Amino acid sequence: MGGSRTTMTPNRPRTCTALVAATSPLLAAGVCGAGSAGAGRDDIPAWWRQTRSIYCPFDNSGAGASLMQFQAGGGMTDQLTSFRELPRLLDDARRLGSDVIYLVGYWQGGYEAKGDYIPYEALGGEAAFREGIEAVHRRSGRLIVYLEGFIISRKTDFARRVGPAWAMMDEHGQFYPYFHTGERFYLMYPGEGSGWTDHIVGVAADMARKYRVDGVHLDSYGLQWDWRDHHPAHPRGQDPHAFNQGAINLVRRMRTEMRKHNPEAIVILEGAEHVELLDACDGAQIESLAVLKTKPWWRERKYPIYTSGFELAEMKAILDEGYHLALSAWWLDARPGGKDEERLRATTDKRNRVDQLRALARYNNLLLANGIEALPAGFSKEISDSIVKQLDRLKWQGQFVNPQLRAAADKVLALYHQHRDRLTRTPADQLRDWLRQAPPPP
Repeated sequence: MGGSRTTMTPNRPRTCTALVAATSPLLAAGVCGAGSAGAGRDDIPAWWRQTRSIYCPFDNSGAGASLMQFQAGGGMTDQLTSFRELPRLLDDARRLGSDVIYLVGYWQGGYEAKGDYIPYEALGGEAAFREGIEAVHRRSGRLIVYLEGFIISRKTDFARRVGPAWAMMDEHGQFYPYFHTGERFYLMYPGEGSGWTDHIVGVAADMARKYRVDGVHLDSYGLQWDWRDHHPAHPRGQDPHAFNQGAINLVRRMRTEMRKHNPEAIVILEGAEHVELLDACDGAQIESLAVLKTKPWWRERKYPIYTSGFELAEMKAILDEGYHLALSAWWLDARPGGKDEERLRATTDKRNRVDQLRALARYNNLLLANGIEALPAGFSKEISDSIVKQLDRLKWQGQFVNPQLRAAADKVLALYHQHRDRLTRTPADQLRDWLRQAPPPP
């Protein structure tokens, strides 16, 4: 299937007119738009410039900005018996149109044991990890892994050894808390007097050397800037420029050291707030297309940015703008489950509103994948905003009926039951088709 091509003014990506309606069967007529973001970056390996999506199978709640909104669906040890089964994940990725696995939650001790990243012994340890990645490579797949660039749990032996010397302090001599987590994490300083940069760069280099990973996702790091560190052992810590330069150096060194072992290794960040960091890496992950469009550089498509949404229409919009998809196992659900209709029929409160919107999206996406008009593009945000307004009026207490949600639910449920026998295509089918048609870099 092919789409029409239109001319482009400089730095202005095309927008597919079929997408504006988003519910029309014309949506399946092909992916239009310009080449992908990052196409002009010669410092980025060709394989990554040509990649339009990544697939994160596990632990989405800790996987970074665009994937955190998706439910995790269990950890790796719940679904694999050995790292040698990693090619199974490549099969799932390819059902969605991706050749790149983004692996989270693969290390001993789980989320709270960030720091050393030793592959799970229960899944075969280092040997099985290496063999599983080799098997993915033999099938022409790629694999990148999660690393945390900024925080470590204070509970681990690793943190007890290094945290007091490497972490940042406030003006009162107390270690900074991380948001509202109290004393759960240390915030690591990347500048002079701290060994954090040497350590995490070494971990990334070992990943490339031992296992030939194709890259790392450096969590938290595209968001950190202008920190003042009052730790007495960090001589320039109180100058925020020292933190900023240290962060840039950390990313640059990580990229350089990984490429000594794998010349095509990439480093991407969570967050895309600072061009100085984006210029030092191979791309980033960001919350949504709406957030991406607030960036002054988004029309230039200089940076490979990965993002996502719950609506198929939004996923196509991301591709049409030249950007890239962050995919989770949520998209592999072929059709809504039995509880989804119950959720949509139920009254709304602060706890179930997100589940209701997810359920609504599942119905709408299935209809859209089969060419059936349902809800307009952007319905999730409009309904969510309406629900939040009601919750504000109720001071976030009690239950209520939201007219927009109820009308949308009635429409998709009626269409679903009317056409149930012909709903043979899944959202995964549609995503795979769009990704196959998405134009590569020029």
